[in-house]
Amino acid sequence: MIRWMVARRAPDFALYPRMARATFIDPVFGGRLDDRDHVIEVFERHVAEVRAAIPAGRLLVFEPGDGWEPLCAFLGVAVPDVPYPQVNERAAFRRKRPRRLARLILRGR
Repeated sequence: MIRWMVARRAPDFALYPRMARATFIDPVFGGRLDDRDHVIEVFERHVAEVRAAIPAGRLLVFEPGDGWEPLCAFLGVAVPDVPYPQVNERAAFRRKRPRRLARLILRGR
């Protein structure tokens, strides 16, 4: 029912699953997005390929938990006076999902 309502109120957004399957789920992960070990192996292979292709001095291997300092040093910019954002957490994303769906259904965007 939720998918039907989203498709009716936000038809562009309803196309997202098809776009995702065509652009990365099938070509990158062979359609095996639910196979955690496979997804991790694909990711690690990609990281190794990038590290092999880019000279070390031009590549920042960055973990979000590293904070502003290494990112800003690499980019040659000052460290902001605000805390590093912590918004890409699975639990927070899942908590917001019902609200996002409701907004799509009620507003159509």
